[in-house]
Amino acid sequence: MQAPGEDAVFGVRFTSRKPLRTWMDLTSADKDLGYRWALELLKRGLLVNPNEKFYISIAHSDEDVARTLAIVDEAFANIRA
Repeated sequence: MQAPGEDAVFGVRFTSRKPLRTWMDLTSADKDLGYRWALELLKRGLLVNPNEKFYISIAHSDEDVARTLAIVDEAFANIRA
């Protein structure tokens, strides 16, 4: 898993290709795994657009970030199983 992007805007991509520099590099990502991971996030109440970017802003509280990270951990654990 890699999270290319800048600061508060990033994507999550499941690929072993390094480094990810161009849009074509992103085409090596496992989109099926990205969809499965996104479904696990959605099941837990985190609204995401599969295989797209995440946006974090100052409107998100520390509690929002902590909850999001907990959901992400649960989703990773579920797809790992």
